[in-house]
Amino acid sequence: MFPGSETTRNDDEMTRDTAPSGYAPGGKDTGIVKSKGTARLPVLDGQRPLPMDARKPSWLKVRSPGGDNYRRLKKLMRGQRLHSVCEEAGCPNIGECWSKRHATMMIMGDTCTRACAFCNVRTGVPKPLDPAEPESVAQAVAQLGLNHVVITSVDRDDLADGGANHFAEVIRAIRTAAPKTTVEILAPD
Repeated sequence: MFPGSETTRNDDEMTRDTAPSGYAPGGKDTGIVKSKGTARLPVLDGQRPLPMDARKPSWLKVRSPGGDNYRRLKKLMRGQRLHSVCEEAGCPNIGECWSKRHATMMIMGDTCTRACAFCNVRTGVPKPLDPAEPESVAQAVAQLGLNHVVITSVDRDDLADGGANHFAEVIRAIRTAAPKTTVEILAPD
């Protein structure tokens, strides 16, 4: 019996209540992330889900990525070993944006130190910062001839400054390689 309780609990209930949960099971920093949330989407009251074979609305359809600009940007991103939110977060609009030469560069790797339920970016223990990344991003911006670039990053709670210095290095490199390009920063909290 538990203090203040008149009933007893069976072993299954005890195991379920004491099982490790959260980011690092058992408090260990293993780099393995437990899934959060649910894979099912709630259906609003009074609405029924569409059957799988039902015709979907036109606004829900997304064209497959392709085209010359898309392939050029993808080749450039791979060649410079760069990451984009478009790819890492699995954005369904990647084909439309990349065909227009729009992309949001994601710096400091492709692995986030947080496990936000709303995000599709990989979570775990990230690799060390790439010291060549600022120059690679700047070269990509210059090669694409961008008038405006958006720079964001994964969360890097493993770094003392959260990656602020790395952001500054990327901005300085872009200013040198493409001085007329405006830079928008989406910094993590």
